[in-house]
Amino acid sequence: MLPDKLQSGLVSIIVPCYNVERFIERFFNSLAEQTYKNLEVILVNDGATDQTGDLIQKALPQLRAEGYDVQVINQDNLGLAGAINTGLKHFTGEFLTWPDPDDWLTTDSIEQRVKHLNAHPEVGLLRSNAALYIDSEGEFEGAALPSDTKPHLSDKLFKELLFLRTFFHPICHMARSEFFLNSVGRSIFHQPRSSQNLQMLLPLVESYPVLITGEIFGNYTIRSDSRSRRAKSSQDLIDRMRMLKENTLQTIPKLKHDQNELRSLTHEFYCRNRLAPIAFEGGHPDLVYQYLSETKVPRPIQYLARLLAIFRHKFVPMNQDVAEAIQSPNFLARLFRKLTYFNPNHVKI
Repeated sequence: MLPDKLQSGLVSIIVPCYNVERFIERFFNSLAEQTYKNLEVILVNDGATDQTGDLIQKALPQLRAEGYDVQVINQDNLGLAGAINTGLKHFTGEFLTWPDPDDWLTTDSIEQRVKHLNAHPEVGLLRSNAALYIDSEGEFEGAALPSDTKPHLSDKLFKELLFLRTFFHPICHMARSEFFLNSVGRSIFHQPRSSQNLQMLLPLVESYPVLITGEIFGNYTIRSDSRSRRAKSSQDLIDRMRMLKENTLQTIPKLKHDQNELRSLTHEFYCRNRLAPIAFEGGHPDLVYQYLSETKVPRPIQYLARLLAIFRHKFVPMNQDVAEAIQSPNFLARLFRKLTYFNPNHVKI
């Protein structure tokens, strides 16, 4: 029996809406075309300053004509996590998903996901595939998962998410609400730049099995102006990594693993594998030393890494695209990483 306030068979869709006037009609059309009609749609207008609010109002008759229970919540801008946090207070469905409105669903997306979850009542999360749509080119290019991935249960996702070794696109996830509420609850941490996805997924996949399938149930839009992709300067990248680190640290109190151990692992990972290498490529030797001095890297290695960063800054031309440099490190960057790397493969959690 479901807990009070959760309705059997109902799928709740929380949609954070902020300045997506160019995409939101496509998303609404994909919602209206769903073959599964028992939907609760919670649209959170997060203080949009473009035509997003007007387009939401325009879409209401279309969505309600399909029999959907549609709610619109208007609020001052709180950021993505703040919009999702608001929606979490209101959803009542047996299943929960939280897609971004610049992505869109395949016609049978909800129906097929519900079938998978009904067939596996022990599963807390369904992780499905998405086609990757390159917005600037107007073309599809690949998918989030290999298309031949057969449905299977996995217990590896917690570690993969904790150490940023996999994607966490919201279009790819649907949760069983009872298990979600048991692990995540109806509130997540939020600041203006906070992200929601690690907070939504980590507690859930730690406690309950995950079903993964290569079936494509959505289309993920890769935008050149998205928050994760417009971060080209070293400071932009540092800010993003610090945000993800803070989100993870704020989520740890909801986790079952030893909290002190998880805080230490999170700190080591972000400082050594993300923040220090970005500072190295960005030409900030003092930041390199600062981040490494807060880790368990032996002091002589810290000094050597700082000397390497000073040499890199003084004698090697700076890359214009720091993000690209981090993706394809040169010899000095490879040497730096070899000196300071924190290996998640050696962690047993």
